[in-house]
This record gives sequence, structure tokens and C-alpha cells, in this order.
Amino acid sequence: MTSKNGYSEKFKRDSVRLSEKYEIKVAAKKLGVSVSCLYRWRRTYLNPKAPIYGEHRSYDDLLKDIKVLKRELRLANNAFYANTNSNDLIAKPSRRFKLIQMTIDHDNSHSIEELCEQFKVSMSGFYKWKIRQNKDLTSRKRKEKIKKNIKRLFDESNGTYGAPQICNALKASKKSVSENTVAKYMKEMGLNASPKKKENLL
Repeated sequence: MTSKNGYSEKFKRDSVRLSEKYEIKVAAKKLGVSVSCLYRWRRTYLNPKAPIYGEHRSYDDLLKDIKVLKRELRLANNAFYANTNSNDLIAKPSRRFKLIQMTIDHDNSHSIEELCEQFKVSMSGFYKWKIRQNKDLTSRKRKEKIKKNIKRLFDESNGTYGAPQICNALKASKKSVSENTVAKYMKEMGLNASPKKKENLL
């Protein structure tokens, strides 16, 4: 039977099956239907009361399967969120965001929306966390680059340049860094300037 939108019941059910193998957006693209349409079909045909195309199973059998799946999910959640106190890393949203990103990096079969729902965090929160991570990465790269330049100038001066001289040298090469920042990074690298010994002219 064909529905009002022109798609047969068989096509809809087969589409739902395909959406369980691929990410929703990928499945929708392969099928040539909208994502919202595929979500609507999933809500209809993944309902336990809806019969599964090509299979003859009773409603009671489906309820048993669902009961088993719910039990497995509850056990997994209990193990995963065993400690949900404020000191537990897994209870912190930032830790959950990191786990979501790790999951995406290793397995792209899950959508961000599904993972955020599973880890009980918002999608907006996840994207804000990603922006912060990118900013932090940029800052770390800039810091490492500055440190390399400081070390190079320090070595070229045979260990005689302190923060003021290195700061001036960096500014001369159009690398704007404050003297306090240079002093801080030199301390982190354990660089201590030794003043040039004055030559004895006598």
C-alpha cells in the first residue's frame, strides 16, 4: 500500500532498517528522503506495537525483547555512572564531552545527537566545549612556538640573555610578547641568564 506522500509501507520499513545500520543523515541521503521524514518513520515502525516487515512475531515476544534490552541498558548505565558525586570525573560534563569526541573519532556510525542523548548532555554544550578545546589547542601551539624562539635566542647568546634582552629581540622580529611572559616561560624551561664577564683590560 502506498501512503499519501508516495512511499510504500515496504519502502518505509526498509528505510528504517537501513537507518539502524548507518547514521540518520547518511541513510536519508542514500534513500533520497529528508532527515525529519526518516525520524518520523523510525518513531512509527520502531514502536513495539508496530509489526516488523517480513517477520511474524507476537507483541508479547517484542515486549520480552524490550525488557531484556532495558535491563542491559540499565546495567550498563549503572556501571558507567557508578559514582556520580562531584569528585567523579565521569560525572563532569567536560569528561563526557571528551568521551563523545573519542567515540566519534573511533566510530562514526553514531550521530552527535544520539551520543549527547546517551551521555545526558546538550548538543550546544558539546559544541561550546569543542570551541574551547580548539582555542586551548591554539594557545598551546603559540606558547610552544614562543618557547622555541626564547630557547634559540638564549642559546645564541651563550646563556647571557635575560628576559629583557630576549623580549627586545622578539619584538625586533615582529613577535609581540611581554617581558613578564618571557620571564615566566624561561622559568618554566629552567633558563637562567649569566651576565657576560667583563674583560680585564689591565
